[in-house]
Amino acid sequence: MWKLQIPTIDPSDQLLAKAINLAQSLKADHVAAFSADRSASIRTTDHYKAFGDLVMKNQHKKCAYCESPIENQPGDVEHYRPKGRIRDEAGRLVEIVISDGHMAQHPGYFWLAYHLDNLFMSCIDCNRRRMHKGDPASSSGGIGKADFFPISGIRATDPDDILDAEDALLLHPIYDDPFQHLSFEASTGFLRPRTARGEATIAILGLNRENLLVNRKRAFKHATGLPAEIMSAYHHGNKEMEQDLVAELREISAGKRPYTAVQFLAMSQISARFKGIIDAILAS
Repeated sequence: MWKLQIPTIDPSDQLLAKAINLAQSLKADHVAAFSADRSASIRTTDHYKAFGDLVMKNQHKKCAYCESPIENQPGDVEHYRPKGRIRDEAGRLVEIVISDGHMAQHPGYFWLAYHLDNLFMSCIDCNRRRMHKGDPASSSGGIGKADFFPISGIRATDPDDILDAEDALLLHPIYDDPFQHLSFEASTGFLRPRTARGEATIAILGLNRENLLVNRKRAFKHATGLPAEIMSAYHHGNKEMEQDLVAELREISAGKRPYTAVQFLAMSQISARFKGIIDAILAS
């Protein structure tokens, strides 16, 4: 994972402005329907997909969770907090107490269905729950986020509740620093948890899928050798290769490359030797 920013809104983009206005209107409708009947199933629309291009650009065309490129594969506009039904860490549907004391299925975070800090582009492997060969988490019923959203605090049930009180176990791609919760094992490509939230995130999303191990190891190795490759191209007078490699280094530092997190760690590990060179390259 790589910490993202909230998508930047271009004030001159009239189509996006209309999409935001419609999103606010739809949210008001959903809140009114829930206020009228807390046991009702709130039917959100697929209007959130109107923000797909915006979040894709903000994520540099890679999955918000595993950082796999999704430019050449189908991706999902994913809700961090599910807009409909919700399951806990054990896969049980979450219920709430309604006004007459009876239980009803949690309506989902319908008020966040079109909210930009709740929408991310995800690869289908992170978003859709299914079995994956080679991932130990699959033995417990599959991996992939789907409608799973476990917490350790107090579950929000309506728009007036405080979301921070939930103590969500799944790391948020914007508000959480993944380096505080996850560590990387260069020899195997594995992500290891530093915290309970890191452990839950790895398990829910299946962040140790076999293909991810291979790709993270490859990205780490490549980034480790990148400064030396730049210096070699410079000394041999290969200006074109030097410029291409420098451009890649800048993209890594800006979080634009797949698997940026492990590449960033690689750069950090060799910074003592190449720090002056890297800083000079990025400043040029």
